[in-house]
Amino acid sequence: FKKGDYVISPLKLPERKDRIKIIDLLPGWFLDYENKRYKYCKGKSKEKLNLRFLNGKLAYLIGFVYGDGSVRSDKRRSRIEIKQSLKNKEQIKKVKKYFREVFNKSINSYVSENTSLIRGKEVYSKHEVMYFGSRLFTEIYGYFIKNNLKNILTMDDICLKEFSAGVLDSDGCISTKNYKKKGKRYKIQHIEFFFSNSVKDNLNFILALRRFDCYGKLIKNTHSNILCVRITGNKDVNSLKEVIGERSIKIIKSENIIRKTNISSVSDKLPKKIISEICENISKKYSKSLLLKKGIWSSIYNYKNLRIQPSRDQLGNIFNKLGGSFKEYEFLLKRDYFLDKIKSIGEEEYDGYVYDLFIPKEHNFLANGIIVHNCLDELDKISIEDTSALHEALEQQTISISKANIQATLRAETTVLAAANPKFGRFDPYTPIANQI
Repeated sequence: FKKGDYVISPLKLPERKDRIKIIDLLPGWFLDYENKRYKYCKGKSKEKLNLRFLNGKLAYLIGFVYGDGSVRSDKRRSRIEIKQSLKNKEQIKKVKKYFREVFNKSINSYVSENTSLIRGKEVYSKHEVMYFGSRLFTEIYGYFIKNNLKNILTMDDICLKEFSAGVLDSDGCISTKNYKKKGKRYKIQHIEFFFSNSVKDNLNFILALRRFDCYGKLIKNTHSNILCVRITGNKDVNSLKEVIGERSIKIIKSENIIRKTNISSVSDKLPKKIISEICENISKKYSKSLLLKKGIWSSIYNYKNLRIQPSRDQLGNIFNKLGGSFKEYEFLLKRDYFLDKIKSIGEEEYDGYVYDLFIPKEHNFLANGIIVHNCLDELDKISIEDTSALHEALEQQTISISKANIQATLRAETTVLAAANPKFGRFDPYTPIANQI
């Protein structure tokens, strides 16, 4: 790989239907034989939960607390606190309802009055503070929040939708903006999540949204240094609204914008170099007068000269107007992958064991959202010693080790995908290929 190249990652991750058993998440459960149900902890702090599996209501509460709540816990007690403006009556009502249905008791609350200074002006506001003590909720919440939010990827689709809705309702926003293009006025919508200043937390949440065919990007406000996950582009916004629309109060109350044309976002952009080669071939195959007549010459000219980065819809429009056969390029139009640009490449010194991972039934697998596989490049530069070491592994499917007093033979059931340069650095068209290897 080189800087500026692209690595492939799936835009839409596969759905998950496996439900999570709450009893499997945490140690500390015991069976109350008298009532024939499991309880968490013993003594005065014991709690019972009517749920066997993580459900949408509990996932919504976890997301809401994560978005705009605070959790404090020590060996003696735990406290969860949620602070919401009195203007958000529907959110407050929903949190109280879900808490009562999940824990079979009402949440405590009181009203606080605050005066804050915003842009040099004093602003008076009233908030409702909801609080409760629950070791059980604290531990379940901690399980999904730890490891930089990685564990939310284990949620099934329904729970992940409810979690995302809770985060949006607590500390997210849907903004509608007006803009003018070619004398016409349009409206666009952005969805933003504000929940953490941790880069890894935000990136894992972005990865979770890909399960819903929604691509978000990490934005840093240069003035306030606050990170947010921003979703732009009609397809991504509509995908998220369709998925969590019935679950999120803010989406239900937001304006519904219907556009005849789509505004492309980052997830729809295609790499310039690949499209430049395609447009170069099109300009050679078709005459300029024909391309002008069909109204696509300017687009092809700009793409060919790397002036504009095209989107899937724009490339599809060119193919449709030409009406030719472009089956070899149809994969570029499918919205099931994304190209992540390589920003930097580094080398690290390492002295120790190297492990090769095998994923059953799959040649490729995901690592941090990127499709990866094992391969060798520049095989022609391999040393003679390494070449002889490969022979036993590939022919006998074993590796022999003889070090100090240790003599062992290990299984090496593997194949190698390798690429090499010709003997003289490049192919000679007038010399047989066998002589150049």
